[in-house]
Amino acid sequence: NAYVELFRNIPLLVQMFLWYFVLPEVVPKALGDTLKQMAPPWASFWPAVLCLAFYTSARVAEQVRAGIQSLPRGQMMAGTAMGLTLPQTYRYVVLPQAFRIILPPLTSEFLNCIKNSSVALTIGVMELTARARAMQEFSFQVFEAFTAATVIYILVNVVVVLGMRWLERKIAVPGLIGRALAPLHEALRTLSPAAHLEARHEQLIRIGRWLRSGAGKKVKPKKGQTDFEPPSSVR
Repeated sequence: NAYVELFRNIPLLVQMFLWYFVLPEVVPKALGDTLKQMAPPWASFWPAVLCLAFYTSARVAEQVRAGIQSLPRGQMMAGTAMGLTLPQTYRYVVLPQAFRIILPPLTSEFLNCIKNSSVALTIGVMELTARARAMQEFSFQVFEAFTAATVIYILVNVVVVLGMRWLERKIAVPGLIGRALAPLHEALRTLSPAAHLEARHEQLIRIGRWLRSGAGKKVKPKKGQTDFEPPSSVR
């Protein structure tokens, strides 16, 4: 918790300055001199990599924790009841499910890491934004330089988003993370918007009874109710 709170609550720019200016002064003198005397661009590149790594890992740690805690406690109990050790339970039962849950926020964190790399220009890393600034200073074409940088950022992020969406579909488990509600969503789309509120409420109750009874089974209505057949889109 101390690790997460420390790196998550300090602004990224401040951390970048700490890694670049303060770290060589607090480590042993020989190591500090080595860091200061590294040839460009490595003297600023490695502090930027370490800063982004620690900052991003603290945020990812919270997402992993939330994903694990979102699973029912019975998953852990079932693993231990089968004779698995605690590491085996996490490896074979908990983490595979948690990874599928946290994949969308991990995608956002991946995109943030790409965009946060622009902060590294403050310590001399010539990344995309720094190159765009250098271009506009030499050519005085501000609009063209930063338009090109914007397009490159968008293209890189679109590739990441498409790749993560493909991965999410590839590892998706049927019946997990909202897919169990798909029949209900399909049934809700068949409801008439002009129907009265009471009638729609009655239809929702019947749909819920049909889902609880199992897909494809016809629910026998109670006395006083009309028969209900699931819509063709649900069947």
